[in-house]
Formats: sequence, structure tokens, C-alpha cells
Amino acid sequence: MSTGRTRKSRQPEQSAEGLYQALQRVRFHVARMPLAHIVWGADFRAEEWNPAAEKTFGFTADEAIGRHAYDLIVPRDVHAAVEKVWAELLAGDESSHSINDNVCKDGTRIRCEWFNTPLRDASGRIVGVASMAQDVSEREVLEAQLRRAQKLESLGMLAGGVAHDFNNLLTIMLGNAALLRNMPGLPKMAGRHLTLIEEAAGRAASLTEQLLRFGGGGTPKLKRCSLNHAIRGALKLVRSAISDSVTMRTDFAPKLPGILADPPQVEQVIMNLCMNASDAMPNGGSIAVRTAVDRLTQRLCAECVPSRQAIPGSRVVLSVTDDGVGMSESTMERMFDPFFTTRPAGHGLGMAAVLGIIAQHNACVRVESALGRGTSVQVYFPMAPDTSETKGRTASREKESQRAARRPAPAAARSSQT
Repeated sequence: MSTGRTRKSRQPEQSAEGLYQALQRVRFHVARMPLAHIVWGADFRAEEWNPAAEKTFGFTADEAIGRHAYDLIVPRDVHAAVEKVWAELLAGDESSHSINDNVCKDGTRIRCEWFNTPLRDASGRIVGVASMAQDVSEREVLEAQLRRAQKLESLGMLAGGVAHDFNNLLTIMLGNAALLRNMPGLPKMAGRHLTLIEEAAGRAASLTEQLLRFGGGGTPKLKRCSLNHAIRGALKLVRSAISDSVTMRTDFAPKLPGILADPPQVEQVIMNLCMNASDAMPNGGSIAVRTAVDRLTQRLCAECVPSRQAIPGSRVVLSVTDDGVGMSESTMERMFDPFFTTRPAGHGLGMAAVLGIIAQHNACVRVESALGRGTSVQVYFPMAPDTSETKGRTASREKESQRAARRPAPAAARSSQT
């Protein structure tokens, strides 16, 4: 009988100990889990806030607990979307998942992926919500870069193939035009028509060349050169081509490091950027062309294309800025696509060619623009390797070899030579 009473008296103690250990394990995992873990009351106020939540949003547990989500991490423009999710949770949605903008303590906006589930009391009544969240801002940027890179690669392959086939047709057209022109007794009117055909074919050849550059066709003749010098050469042509109502301002960094480039292609980049800037200012304005040495940070890399060439580090930067009409986000997304243009008379290949040239120079480009606020394009060129130190070491080795050759040979060596 006494053994039975002992066993019964120990059961509640063991049950309580098991619950305590389970609670300890849960607390351990919540405190160390990489995801933000937040428990909300039915009034949408924070009741639990783990260290990962503090790291993600910047608020300590003392600062967050008791505050309403709308006053804490949900920006005003997201209230409507979050309100819908919250209503579904309170109605019993067990598989809530959403991705939306949130705001941190310092005001930074981030994109978070949320996994939520309603919490119930012993009677089954919903008394709150448990949430897990992770910052996916960087992941979404990388995914967007990958999609854009894949899109540009596909467009490049298509453009290159079209350009090659079209060039073959142009060769046939120009060859037959040349044969006709050499025919005896060719009427003058026929000669004029042949001239029109040849001029049109020449313009078409220019377009195919730009398509080939976008598609990566051809190999640039890279050599160490000065970006400042290339700009000065291109601006002479730009000034004669743009409207008199557009003014040009230049700011060239002195002692700019050299870059490895094909100067004619770099000049084409400058000309295309300046002509685009001029076209964005039909009523006049100013274009600022600058060069500088600047650091390409990880944050700026995320905004550059081609993304595979956007590597943090010091770069020689070409900047072309206008105060024109600017671009919408949708236009910026497509500005490098071949045949995309917002100008009635445009053919949509200028910026495609620019991107192709930039890619061939292991450079990258970043664009800032907004409607009514103008546009700024920055091209980041890698610096050419500094060969001065290498040349110095080579010269030192040569001098040492010459001195060694003039020294008398050791006795053992002299005897072996005789």
C-alpha cells in the first residue's frame, strides 16, 4: 500500500518536471533560432520578442513588448495588406505566409518573409498569434539580378544571331548593287536608286554592328589608355550633334588611373550616353560629364549590370548626368533591351550597344533616375594593372645579371672552363 502511494505522489512531480524541461528546451531554441520569433496578443501587441527579432528590426525586447505592430515595424502603406492577413489569422488560418515591407528602428525598410499561426487557449479560443520572420531583402535583390542576367543573356544570343544572319543578307544586297553599278550603259536614274540602296544598307550595317556589340560579338582591342582623353575626343563630336539649348559641363579628375579599353568603343559609350541625355531635354538643359576614382560598395554592386562584373573595389568612374524628364522604374528595367525606345524616331539599340561594350570591358553600369528629376549614369571601369613596379623589378634583375656577367669567375669555374 505504501509503495502505491509513493508512486502516485511521484507522478505529479515527474509531470511537472517534464513540463519544466520541455519549457526550458523551447526557450533555448527560441533564444538561439536564426529567425525572428514574435508572439502577438489578440490586440496585435508584441508579447514575446527573441534576440533574432532584435537583430532583424533593431528594437530590444524591452522596447518592443507592449507596442502595437503598426507603431513598431509595419509601415503605414502596408497596413491594408497586413490587416487582411491579421483578420485571416484571427479567423483560424493555420498556414499563413506572406512577404511584405517592414521598417526597422533606424527607419530602414526591409522585405520580410512571415510564417504565422494562431495561438489557442485550453478551450480552443484564439488568444494571439505566433510569428517567425526573416529578412529576404538581399535574397530578392539577388534573385532580381539573376533574372535580369538571364534575360540579357537570352536577348544577347538572339540579337547576335539576328545580326549575323542580317549581315549575310546585307552582303548579298551590297554585292548585287556593286555588280549593277558596274554594268555598262546604266541609266542615271538607276544609279541614283542604287545610291539609295547602298546608303540604306550602310545604315542597316551600322545597326547590326550595334546588335553584335550587345550580343558580345567581336573582340575589343584593349590597351592601357586615359578615360579623360577618350572623353575629350568624343565630346568634340557630341557638341556638334546636340541642340544649342543644351549646355555641356565637364569635371575631369586629375591624375586619373589608366584603364584597359578600346578607345573607339569607349568614345561610342560616351557619345551614346550624351546623346540620350540630350534627347531627354527637348526644351534644353545641361549635361554634366565627370570622371573620378570611387569605391564600388556591396550596396552599389546590387544596383549594377552586368551583375557578374559588379565586384566591390576601387574603380575609375565615368558619370553622365542630365536634368531632363527622367525615367519611370518600368522604363529603367528595359532601357538596355534591344529595340526598346521611348523616342518615336529611336531604334532602341544605342543603350543595348552601350551595355555590350561595357560588358566586354569587364565594367558595369548603374543608373539613377526618377520622373521629372533627370538621370545619372555611372560606368565603373576596372583600373589597369600598375606596371611601374613590375618594370622596376625587371630592370633591377637585368642590371644584376649584367653585373654578374662582368664579375671574374671563381677559381673552380675557371679551371673547369680551361
